[in-house]
Amino acid sequence: MGCAALAVAVLGVAGCKPAEKAKPGASAPAAAAAPAERELSGPGEAFVEVRDGLVTVECQAAPRGLVVEKLAREADFEIFGDLDARPLTLDLRAQPLEAVVAALLEDLGYRAQWRFDAKADRHVLARIEIGETTGDAVRAPPSTPEQAKRRELAEKVRARMREIREKRGSEEQKAELAARREERARSEADLLEQARSSNPDMRMEAVAGLEPEGAALESLMDILKNDPDARVREKAAEQAGEANGFLACAGLLDALNDPEPAVVLRTLDSLEFACDETVEPIVRQRCGQSENQAIRERCAEAIDFLE
Repeated sequence: MGCAALAVAVLGVAGCKPAEKAKPGASAPAAAAAPAERELSGPGEAFVEVRDGLVTVECQAAPRGLVVEKLAREADFEIFGDLDARPLTLDLRAQPLEAVVAALLEDLGYRAQWRFDAKADRHVLARIEIGETTGDAVRAPPSTPEQAKRRELAEKVRARMREIREKRGSEEQKAELAARREERARSEADLLEQARSSNPDMRMEAVAGLEPEGAALESLMDILKNDPDARVREKAAEQAGEANGFLACAGLLDALNDPEPAVVLRTLDSLEFACDETVEPIVRQRCGQSENQAIRERCAEAIDFLE
């Protein structure tokens, strides 16, 4: 289905909950006890926390893509390339970031780029490139600040070369593309504003006009989860079927718990297009919890399709 990267974070979003950061004034014993007392309720659950430069990852059959995405947010680094939804069960407590990355990506080719943070006086992970790499792939931080500076200089040179190549293009074509982007942005902004209307018919119309990508996709997923009108949620589920990426698949998996059967049925239709076979165990689990006969029958079809 061409969505190998989709299920990546997809499954994770469905089950993984954002890590809670310690609040100012909270007692040290309470913060230390939290990881030990945390219980993961089932497949797809995960917890990621970065504290004092060390990483804690606890997950039970959580999609690898989601765990890596959560780690990227917590550790503030970028990810490039496709991730998969391989289920991971890990219990790593207060480990160095490079050790956790190696554990998560042990069977994948990847390149890790580090930079020196003068304020923190240490190297920090800047980006990870997933995919086949050459022999110079870096899996550990540079040993000296000079190496980090050279890497930063090289990146500046590459950025400058990209800028020069872009200037060689037609200025007229660039202006036309810029005008199209501006018009599209205005249109999307209008639809996003309409999606906040108190009138459900207007919200449904706005949802139908939104392209399921970028900020619009994030809004669609929020509408799918939280809109009080089932018709609007159903329309959001339909639009999500045209999306690419883990966010749409994760939102659809979450929508299988919607109390309105029509929303769940529409969600199953979209799941077949937005997700791949790696989500089948979660679909089977969610479907097994439904008491609606129509949903159970449609679920069986979706599971057969995904398999």
